[in-house]
Amino acid sequence: MNIRDLKRYLRRKEIVTVVVTVVIVICAAVLVSQIWQPRPGEEGLSLETIQYKIEPEEFEVTENGTLFLEIMNKMNSTVRCDYYFETHNNVKLYLGVDLLQKSGNNYTHTKSLDATERSHLEFIVVASLDVGDDSRKYYIMVYIFADNVFVSASDVDFWVKRGD
Repeated sequence: MNIRDLKRYLRRKEIVTVVVTVVIVICAAVLVSQIWQPRPGEEGLSLETIQYKIEPEEFEVTENGTLFLEIMNKMNSTVRCDYYFETHNNVKLYLGVDLLQKSGNNYTHTKSLDATERSHLEFIVVASLDVGDDSRKYYIMVYIFADNVFVSASDVDFWVKRGD
């Protein structure tokens, strides 16, 4: 190996070292920026779920349940809230007498909440059983979005049984 080859080898090694160093610095900068970004919990969530429950937790197919959802807008501005309710096909959700709309497999409801408004919604839950079932456990999961940003998810379980 002569001096010229040695110089080329060292120059290539320097270039590789510089490229690796640049990659490491960029990765470190990205990681640090991710760490310093505020988390939703640190900024304060725009919405707070006060209540999400169903009553009664066990009812017959001839009865209806009531799903309670209470949300508080903690922002100083109006927020558009989108609710997506995921449940089994045998479960139907109504707001008043109107069946909620479906988007895909989820029932949906949209509501605008004024600044610091507290919204209390009561949904009627109607459920049926498949042939041969004496009782069945169902769930209703709600996904809450504020101005198209995911805020939280909650779920409730309940039982439906065949009448006597």
